Amino acid sequence: ITEMSRIPDYDALTAACAQPLPEIAIKGLELFNAGEYYECHHALEEAWNKDQGAGRNLYKGILQVAVAYFQIGRGNYNGGVKLLLRMQQWLDPLPDTCRGINIKQLRNDAMHVYQVLQETGPEAIAEFDTTLFKPVKYDH
Repeated sequence: ITEMSRIPDYDALTAACAQPLPEIAIKGLELFNAGEYYECHHALEEAWNKDQGAGRNLYKGILQVAVAYFQIGRGNYNGGVKLLLRMQQWLDPLPDTCRGINIKQLRNDAMHVYQVLQETGPEAIAEFDTTLFKPVKYDH
């Protein structure tokens, strides 16, 4: 096992996911859902920095998706691909719902963007259909 390997503590994740969303995270999700991907990353980063528990990876995963969408929108194919792949290490260990956020839907939406991005290829990135960037569904 390399030092980069992480074995998730599923009990800690489940307990953390039962907690409510803090206000700063809600602000980040609102910005994400408004398509303000660059701006939302600041709020989610703040939520991640304030949370020292197992739940902090939730914010890291959503942040990766937001920055991937931002990069795709800027025509950065490689950045989009890299971030969507990286997002999996943060979101995959989470239960389908975490802190009221529909993680299963977010994973599915992000992976659909990843598949279409690969089919599109770097040559046609300017024509990427950004309507595939779906909002994060959460209880509010």
